[in-house]
Amino acid sequence: MSKNCTCNQTNGDCCFSCCSNKNFVQDQVCCEWKTTSQTGLATTRTIYINSLKCPLFASGFVKYGCGVPNTPIQVQFLINGTVVGSPITLDEGGCLTFTAARFDEIQVIIPAALLTTATFEGEICVTPRYRLN
Repeated sequence: MSKNCTCNQTNGDCCFSCCSNKNFVQDQVCCEWKTTSQTGLATTRTIYINSLKCPLFASGFVKYGCGVPNTPIQVQFLINGTVVGSPITLDEGGCLTFTAARFDEIQVIIPAALLTTATFEGEICVTPRYRLN
């Protein structure tokens, strides 16, 4: 039984699921992230972004190593600047593992500092897979 699939590269469809020509590249990017909260303002920082022309399929993790005790952060995935799904809350010392499709950016949202600024740190590791043309 053959699958009927039309790949549409003009709208960013990378044809991961059903086209016969599947030459993929897989790599891994891991690094630490660090940002400072601002008094009275939530801080959004991009911790991963790709420069490819189509959305990725990837797995990985985001770790929130240290910050302000009892102060969770949020992690969100975006495509072309638009948030995909709902932000995910992550407590200090926690780790979020993911397998996600159709995104090109990952951000952390640090809550506003009440009295003074504070440093938040963690780690990110992303293993993207994308098709070679």
